Amino acid sequence: MIPAPTVVPDLLDPDGRDARSAPDGDPLADFAMACRLGEDAFYWARPDGQISLCATGSFDSIDIRGEHRFQEASAWWSARRVDWPVPFAVGGFSFEDHPTDGGWSQFGAGRLTVPRNLCIRRGDRCWRIQPAAMSVSHSSQHAEAREDPPTIASVMERNGSLAQAFLGNVRDATAKIASGELEKVAIARSETHFTAQAAEPAVAMVRLAHQYPTCAVFAVRRSGQTFIGATPERLVQVAGGVVSVSALAGTAPRATDSAADQAIAEALLANRKNLHEHRVVVATILERLARVCTEIRGAELPRILSLPNVHHLFTPIQALPLSTTNLIDLIEALHPTPAVGGTPAIAARRFIREREGSPRGWYAGPVGWIDASGEGEFVVALRSALLDDRGWATLYAGNGIVDGSDPLEELEETRLKLRPMKMALGIAS
Repeated sequence: MIPAPTVVPDLLDPDGRDARSAPDGDPLADFAMACRLGEDAFYWARPDGQISLCATGSFDSIDIRGEHRFQEASAWWSARRVDWPVPFAVGGFSFEDHPTDGGWSQFGAGRLTVPRNLCIRRGDRCWRIQPAAMSVSHSSQHAEAREDPPTIASVMERNGSLAQAFLGNVRDATAKIASGELEKVAIARSETHFTAQAAEPAVAMVRLAHQYPTCAVFAVRRSGQTFIGATPERLVQVAGGVVSVSALAGTAPRATDSAADQAIAEALLANRKNLHEHRVVVATILERLARVCTEIRGAELPRILSLPNVHHLFTPIQALPLSTTNLIDLIEALHPTPAVGGTPAIAARRFIREREGSPRGWYAGPVGWIDASGEGEFVVALRSALLDDRGWATLYAGNGIVDGSDPLEELEETRLKLRPMKMALGIAS
């Protein structure tokens, strides 16, 4: 759960009331101000749960890379969570365990930050945690020079090339699936556009929250670049001692007519290709959770999760963590799920690394927060875009490829998934 100020005793007055309650606080306004001032910031909101937060500044942070990055992150947080006046960390990790180029130079393979300033709103209450008397300790940050912005002509050519490459990748993937080398692989593609709206990520946050009230909306801002998204997929949440995971795989477009839309949803529940894709994801999640959890519970049949542009097959899963398991251990166990990687996992990730023409960076990686008690939530960073203050926006979308996948249908599905971000950024489809 979102931490109440009781986890920070020095913010309470003698009779236990919150000494820094700020009913008029607005995390989104804080995030917008950080963007205008050119500051690094983290924004998170689950509009349906009336929860939002903005974190700025840094008391401490860790930049991590390599195959042991999650263990290093877990050890770092365990050592620091009891020592800081803001017992809370925010951040995320890239899809791969090493930094990538392609515009992601400011993000690296992972970073967690204990913020200097934290604004949390839950319902009609807001808390500001700003302990000013603490000395500041930063891990080193090396601002690397960003690449020169591309030209409009080069972007259009590259977008077209990546779309054609995606079609070829789907054909190659289905061939490897037919031969038994793969069972499933998630293939992503990107598009780059120029938009003046990219200089104001907070505007996009408002639009995404309005369009997708059941999704987690996030933004991670570093050195003039902002990674934003509205994702329907929870990687893992720990709340009240219970682990919650979302299995999300299998997609169909929405229809404007209600009867036709209902027929599409019912057809999705019976579609052999999509059900197979979904079962692969569920089975792998259950297997991985069994290593770090007990009392694992999941529905036998998927249900429909309806978003404004698509229907998804969705299975919620819950479990109890082992006494030695923390949230970051759970992230390590689950990332990447077959929904964004594939099975067998090693072969699928090798296919992704070799075939995708644009680095994923933090796309499809875990993004979220953790508090002093070990509770928190990380989502899979889907339906997302990397914005540059100079006006460039690179949008990402991907699909799970299984036996029976059709390349042209998969390309059209990625266009559906890119549409919400284009609308949020004011980009014409």
